[in-house]
Amino acid sequence: MQEDEEEEKVQEVQKDNKEEQEKEVEEQEEVEERSRDGVEQEKVEKEEEQEEEEQEQQEEEQQEEQEEEQEEEQEQQEEQEEEEEAGGAGGGGGGAGGGAGAAGGAGGGAGGGGGAGNG
Repeated sequence: MQEDEEEEKVQEVQKDNKEEQEKEVEEQEEVEERSRDGVEQEKVEKEEEQEEEEQEQQEEEQQEEQEEEQEEEQEQQEEQEEEEEAGGAGGGGGGAGGGAGAAGGAGGGAGGGGGAGNG
Protein backbone atom coordinates (compact mmCIF):
# COMPACT_ATOMS: atom_id res chain seq x y z
CA MET A 1 0.00 0.00 0.00
CA GLN A 2 2.69 2.41 0.97
CA GLU A 3 4.53 1.84 -2.27
CA ASP A 4 1.43 2.78 -4.24
CA GLU A 5 1.08 6.05 -2.33
CA GLU A 6 4.72 6.90 -2.87
CA GLU A 7 4.39 6.08 -6.55
CA GLU A 8 1.35 8.37 -6.74
CA LYS A 9 3.24 11.22 -5.05
CA VAL A 10 6.16 10.80 -7.43
CA GLN A 11 3.82 10.88 -10.41
CA GLU A 12 2.08 13.97 -9.04
CA VAL A 13 5.38 15.77 -8.54
CA GLN A 14 6.46 14.82 -12.05
CA LYS A 15 3.15 16.08 -13.41
CA ASP A 16 3.55 19.38 -11.54
CA ASN A 17 7.10 19.74 -12.84
CA LYS A 18 5.95 19.08 -16.38
CA GLU A 19 3.15 21.65 -16.11
CA GLU A 20 5.56 24.21 -14.72
CA GLN A 21 7.98 23.57 -17.55
CA GLU A 22 5.22 24.01 -20.11
CA LYS A 23 4.18 27.24 -18.44
CA GLU A 24 7.75 28.54 -18.59
CA VAL A 25 8.03 27.62 -22.26
CA GLU A 26 4.77 29.47 -22.99
CA GLU A 27 5.96 32.54 -21.09
CA GLN A 28 9.25 32.49 -22.97
CA GLU A 29 7.41 32.29 -26.28
CA GLU A 30 5.20 35.23 -25.26
CA VAL A 31 8.25 37.29 -24.33
CA GLU A 32 9.88 36.50 -27.68
CA GLU A 33 6.68 37.35 -29.53
CA ARG A 34 6.34 40.65 -27.68
CA SER A 35 9.92 41.56 -28.44
CA ARG A 36 9.35 40.73 -32.14
CA ASP A 37 6.21 42.85 -32.10
CA GLY A 38 8.19 45.65 -30.48
CA VAL A 39 10.80 45.51 -33.23
CA GLU A 40 8.08 45.48 -35.89
CA GLN A 41 6.35 48.41 -34.19
CA GLU A 42 9.61 50.37 -34.17
CA LYS A 43 10.11 49.67 -37.89
CA VAL A 44 6.59 50.83 -38.67
CA GLU A 45 7.02 53.99 -36.58
CA LYS A 46 10.33 54.81 -38.28
CA GLU A 47 8.79 54.33 -41.72
CA GLU A 48 5.82 56.54 -40.83
CA GLU A 49 8.17 59.20 -39.46
CA GLN A 50 10.22 59.11 -42.65
CA GLU A 51 7.10 59.42 -44.80
CA GLU A 52 5.93 62.41 -42.76
CA GLU A 53 9.30 64.12 -43.15
CA GLU A 54 9.26 63.54 -46.92
CA GLN A 55 5.73 64.90 -47.14
CA GLU A 56 6.65 67.99 -45.12
CA GLN A 57 9.65 68.56 -47.36
CA GLN A 58 7.48 68.28 -50.47
CA GLU A 59 4.95 70.71 -49.03
CA GLU A 60 7.71 73.19 -48.20
CA GLU A 61 9.11 72.92 -51.72
CA GLN A 62 5.67 73.43 -53.23
CA GLN A 63 5.07 76.43 -51.00
CA GLU A 64 8.42 77.95 -52.00
CA GLU A 65 7.57 77.42 -55.67
CA GLN A 66 4.17 79.03 -55.18
CA GLU A 67 5.76 82.02 -53.45
CA GLU A 68 8.24 82.35 -56.31
CA GLU A 69 5.36 82.16 -58.79
CA GLN A 70 3.49 84.88 -56.94
CA GLU A 71 6.58 87.09 -56.87
CA GLU A 72 7.08 86.53 -60.61
CA GLU A 73 3.45 87.32 -61.30
CA GLN A 74 3.67 90.46 -59.21
CA GLU A 75 6.82 91.58 -61.02
CA GLN A 76 5.20 90.88 -64.37
CA GLN A 77 2.10 92.74 -63.30
CA GLU A 78 4.22 95.74 -62.31
CA GLU A 79 6.08 95.53 -65.62
CA GLN A 80 2.77 95.27 -67.42
CA GLU A 81 1.45 98.35 -65.66
CA GLU A 82 4.62 100.24 -66.55
CA GLU A 83 4.33 99.11 -70.16
CA GLU A 84 0.70 100.16 -70.31
CA GLU A 85 1.58 103.54 -68.88
CA ALA A 86 4.49 103.85 -71.31
CA GLY A 87 2.23 103.24 -74.21
CA GLY A 88 0.37 100.43 -75.52
CA ALA A 89 -2.25 97.96 -74.69
CA GLY A 90 -0.55 95.64 -77.19
CA GLY A 91 2.64 95.48 -75.12
CA GLY A 92 0.63 94.87 -71.97
CA GLY A 93 -1.23 91.97 -73.53
CA GLY A 94 2.05 90.32 -74.48
CA GLY A 95 3.31 90.68 -70.91
CA ALA A 96 0.16 89.07 -69.53
CA GLY A 97 0.49 86.13 -71.92
CA GLY A 98 4.12 85.66 -70.90
CA GLY A 99 3.18 85.74 -67.22
CA ALA A 100 0.53 83.08 -67.67
CA GLY A 101 3.03 80.86 -69.50
CA ALA A 102 5.64 81.23 -66.75
CA ALA A 103 3.09 80.46 -64.05
CA GLY A 104 1.97 77.36 -65.96
CA GLY A 105 5.56 76.16 -66.27
CA ALA A 106 6.23 76.62 -62.56
CA GLY A 107 2.99 74.80 -61.71
CA GLY A 108 4.01 71.90 -63.94
CA GLY A 109 7.35 71.73 -62.12
CA ALA A 110 5.59 71.56 -58.75
CA GLY A 111 3.32 68.77 -60.01
CA GLY A 112 6.31 66.83 -61.34
CA GLY A 113 8.12 67.12 -58.01
CA GLY A 114 5.08 65.83 -56.12
CA GLY A 115 4.71 62.86 -58.47
CA ALA A 116 8.36 61.87 -58.06
CA GLY A 117 8.12 62.00 -54.27
CA ASN A 118 5.01 59.84 -54.12
CA GLY A 119 6.48 57.18 -56.39
